[in-house]
Amino acid sequence: GTIGHGSGIGGGGHPEPVRVGFVVTPPVVRGKIEQAIVRRFLRRYANRLRYCYERELVRKPSLRGRVRARIDLDGAGKVTDVKLSGFGNKEVVACMDDTFRRMEMPAPKDGKPVLIRTVIRLAPKPFRQQR
Repeated sequence: GTIGHGSGIGGGGHPEPVRVGFVVTPPVVRGKIEQAIVRRFLRRYANRLRYCYERELVRKPSLRGRVRARIDLDGAGKVTDVKLSGFGNKEVVACMDDTFRRMEMPAPKDGKPVLIRTVIRLAPKPFRQQR
């Protein structure tokens, strides 16, 4: 499954939920943190990441695409580096970069660095539910 389904529920202080397409693909994790834990933390920060997109969508209503994210953690679970690519809007990318850098993950079981990769799909309208 994926994190989020584009419902926009809990859109960060909007009078009504903004319905945008926002999907975080299941993360690929290299290191000693379980994928389920990484997914939980990505879900915890999803509203902030969605807000980065919604804020810019107001100015550019056709804005859409994918953000490929690579997040490096040190042996204590602290984010040490973030690389975002594939999305042409620098305001959205800068906001998401800042959000990822604020993430706090649990320490890897072996105390060694971890690499996380995920893709965030963004669209002005919700994606159709996949059956």
